[in-house]
Amino acid sequence: MLRASAVKNAPTTIGTALEEKFSEDELRQVVALLESTAYAKYQQLSGEMQRALQTKHLSDTRSTV
Repeated sequence: MLRASAVKNAPTTIGTALEEKFSEDELRQVVALLESTAYAKYQQLSGEMQRALQTKHLSDTRSTV
């Protein structure tokens, strides 16, 4: 049910916002970024990087907090 609602409403919400805020050339650049292997690699690493930062942040601030 949630998926069906998202599929139904995405074109009129997300699509409209993208069309209003981006030129055609900018949208092509966004697509190129999303299809980039470097971006895919970055996305795969993002969770790991976030966890490492949180661990370091906790150890640095634990005594203060």
